[in-house]
Amino acid sequence: MSNIIRAQREKLGLPQTQLAHLIGVSKQTVCEWEKERAFPRKETLVKLADVLNTTTDRLLNRETDHTA
Repeated sequence: MSNIIRAQREKLGLPQTQLAHLIGVSKQTVCEWEKERAFPRKETLVKLADVLNTTTDRLLNRETDHTA
């Protein structure tokens, strides 16, 4: 999850402080997620997916390829 959060955040040009503000957590919390020292709560995960323009499944590495 940490690599997806960081990659999506950087793709959107969001510093950790701005992402934190947008979802209502501290910059330290975002940093902890990106270092896999902590994980977002369910409610926060939904906000995070919305802000990062992705899905909760992608953040949780649960996407599957349905084209096969």
